[in-house]
Amino acid sequence: KDPEQAINYAKEWLASIGESDAIVNQTNCVFCHSAEAPPDIRNEIDANGYCILKLEGCPK
Repeated sequence: KDPEQAINYAKEWLASIGESDAIVNQTNCVFCHSAEAPPDIRNEIDANGYCILKLEGCPK
């Protein structure tokens, strides 16, 4: 739950989908909710240290 690391993960992920010039800051990147992660998300967190869930309208 390190906000600076969350921003770094977001920037890394955005770059991986070709959106490296997107603006990411603490006001638009928040920890929205907490819940037990399903196995596929837990596996991604274990492998990468984080998981980003794409919301409606997010680039592919």
